Amino acid sequence: MYNNRVLDEYEVNENTMAIVPNFEGEAKSIIWEKDGARIPASCTPTAIIKRGCLRGGSSFEGRSEAVKHYLHIRKKLPVPVNPSEGIYAFPISSLRDPENIWIFYNHVQPGQFVTSADGTMIQFTDGASLPTKASTFMIQQQLFRTGHCQSMFTA
Repeated sequence: MYNNRVLDEYEVNENTMAIVPNFEGEAKSIIWEKDGARIPASCTPTAIIKRGCLRGGSSFEGRSEAVKHYLHIRKKLPVPVNPSEGIYAFPISSLRDPENIWIFYNHVQPGQFVTSADGTMIQFTDGASLPTKASTFMIQQQLFRTGHCQSMFTA
């Protein structure tokens, strides 16, 4: 179900599965929500994540520093967007990559990946599939890191 109305702002919520960059038309992002909703937004994917962090009580930069401190990693950091609501996301590539996609941890079907020469297809718990240019190993590593991040923020 594709919504044609481009939102000026989008609030990350428990139904958000992925935020995909868009390079055509007015929308800079397409938000994938549970049960088939596809919502265009005029903000970049990272701007939407940053706004979600603020709604969750901290800045993106503050959350990133905490993750660096606890997990001892520096790149492709998972983000506890709103830990009180159990919302965690991870990037599939560098934040500087304009094609970076944000994936929301709780919606990924664990171990259900289809690998091709072009990358990895991520399967979501609602049955949707999202093609990425990332390797299966990288997706699995990001899932592991995000799971560890979640355990650190809920302990």
